[in-house]
Amino acid sequence: MKIIRLLFVLSTLTALSAPALHAFTTAKLNDATITSPSTTVDLIASTTGSGTLLAIQCTNTIATEIQEVEITLNGNTSTIFVTGSNYPADFNKSSFSGWIPIQLPFTTSIHVQLVRAASPAAIWSTFCSASWTLD
Repeated sequence: MKIIRLLFVLSTLTALSAPALHAFTTAKLNDATITSPSTTVDLIASTTGSGTLLAIQCTNTIATEIQEVEITLNGNTSTIFVTGSNYPADFNKSSFSGWIPIQLPFTTSIHVQLVRAASPAAIWSTFCSASWTLD
């Protein structure tokens, strides 16, 4: 009986202390739509602080188009290309990437943009979301 009581006390203390580890973390979900060629739209506006970029998802209204996503963490920029033809198209011929796990920590700043580097022959819209945390 003493062992069961001890295990109960230890498990309760562990459960109570675990949320304190993340008490200052704020979960965020940002959305942005880019509709015109040759434009830039903030998915996550320039923000100072630390946290983690968790995941990104995009829906292209023309499944064959490519959406460029510029990710700047701590002043360093990298680019991913969400290619609509890599994902299933729905009955409207829109593609949905699903959530793409990123899991990139940042310590000083974050800025994520949707970019249209060149004017395509067709105008299409892309809707993207970003899941991230800010400590």
